[in-house]
Amino acid sequence: VFDLEKKERSQYASAITKLEYDSRISTKFMVGTEAGRIILCTRKAKTDGERINVIYPGHSGPIYSIQRHPFFHKIFLSIGDWTLRIWSEEIRDDYIFCTKPNKCYLTDAQWCPGRPGVFVSSTTEGSIHIWDLLFKTDQPALTVKLSEEPISCLSFQEQGRYMALGTKNGNVTLMELSDSLCTLDRNEKQLVATMFDRETRRTHLLETRSRFKHDTQNRTITERSEEELNEERRQSTEQYWSIINKEKKK
Repeated sequence: VFDLEKKERSQYASAITKLEYDSRISTKFMVGTEAGRIILCTRKAKTDGERINVIYPGHSGPIYSIQRHPFFHKIFLSIGDWTLRIWSEEIRDDYIFCTKPNKCYLTDAQWCPGRPGVFVSSTTEGSIHIWDLLFKTDQPALTVKLSEEPISCLSFQEQGRYMALGTKNGNVTLMELSDSLCTLDRNEKQLVATMFDRETRRTHLLETRSRFKHDTQNRTITERSEEELNEERRQSTEQYWSIINKEKKK
């Protein structure tokens, strides 16, 4: 549990629903909370308050899955409601990719170890969605109904050829993926890296523009308030001296 305001107050702590640790980045780990936040933490901190580095906005429901990209460690995906979102560590206030809302809750998601542009998500309806970002980004490349029970978790074999899925009632299904979904294409890594870099820069630009617009609006409101206050002071002063002059004439 963490107090997200970094004041170490247990009564304000948010329950952790998911932990992500990647040995490639041994000093960092990530957690998802019941409130839908994603928190980037450091292992070098002395107190819980110092442990929190970045709080990402996350989802509108509890976080069920967080995983760093196997090829690009600053990119990670998350599951927390009806959507899957892809984030960049460099962008703190928004995601760089989001799927369309699914008609039922998503339960888990994993990157394919063999192909950087492929990831799989599971649902409470017992289906999986296989995404291929180089094929299409607006919908899954393939949707497969595997169970009448909700799929609670999934995991890839190290090479990405096989994938295991666990259901709510304890059943396990082992799938073999086709060559097209687990064999790295020529230049695919570079193409996906370019895509993530483009979306990161685009989101950063929109974030900066939004922050500038917000600051400008706040500055305008502040200036307007000062002008109105000065006008009220002027009117009050005139009214005061008007009353004084009338009293003198009496």
